[in-house]
Amino acid sequence: MLLLKNEILRHCSIGYSTAEVQKYIGEEYETYVPGSVIDTLYRSAIDAANNYFSRSLNKTYPIVRFNKLWVRVREKGMIHEKVLVICLGIGLEGRESILGTWVWEPAQEKFWWRTLGELKNRGIQNILIARTGETTELIQGLEAALEMIFPGAQTQFYLTHMVRVWRDNIRPDDRTRIKAEIKKILSAETLEQAEELMDHFGIQWNYRYPTITLAWQINREKVALTLSNPKWIREVIYFYILRTGVTFHLESANRRVDVFDSKEETLARLKLTVNVFADDLNDPLPGWEKALSRFMADFGDRLSVN
Repeated sequence: MLLLKNEILRHCSIGYSTAEVQKYIGEEYETYVPGSVIDTLYRSAIDAANNYFSRSLNKTYPIVRFNKLWVRVREKGMIHEKVLVICLGIGLEGRESILGTWVWEPAQEKFWWRTLGELKNRGIQNILIARTGETTELIQGLEAALEMIFPGAQTQFYLTHMVRVWRDNIRPDDRTRIKAEIKKILSAETLEQAEELMDHFGIQWNYRYPTITLAWQINREKVALTLSNPKWIREVIYFYILRTGVTFHLESANRRVDVFDSKEETLARLKLTVNVFADDLNDPLPGWEKALSRFMADFGDRLSVN
């Protein structure tokens, strides 16, 4: 019975309808499950997911990251594209968890104040590094809100996201070469090497794509803060976070549903997805002990014990 329950919830979480779940269970397990049972399990799981996303959090998260997922939502007979903001965190033990998810809209001027305030009210006292690299419009106001609510938190920027902004304006036959050059910069062993490579990039490409090197100059301080970390620390911060299938399941649910009936359904369905697959995040990140030693050297007593 537990196996069937888990199978039902897994398929509900990635967008299967009641009828589709019934068909799947019938074919795979030769068992008939009434629709009312599936609906009851689904509603109960949604309640559990809501409790998961209102749970108390640890005092300290060395790294948090804000990702986005585009969703289509039906409102007043019209279909609108909205951004789902997902907050990921790495605790002192090196395990990842999803701390919260919210629907962001351009008109919400106080979005980051409310979002970070909610995280603080749920128990977070200290964030060392806040990582985001999404569109300028989305992250506008994040740094100011972080400074007020979590003083001392570093907002780190990543160069690849600057390039994505202008990706559509890069000629297709240049994209492979530019991607290779950017990869060299991001893989540099030291900040000095990265700056030398960026200067070389400017000499080579500035005549055709001046906006890329201009973005580097405008955001040089933030990019330098990112690249000042050793390469292996950058891998922990940027490449390992949410390395499991949770993102895949979120995207699968989004694609399968296509259009959500409301913002509330959007959040409920995706919270359920996260809760169902949360066990995928149990293992500590590779190399975390070494990374934590570096954080202790850099941040000292801010790494309080929970």
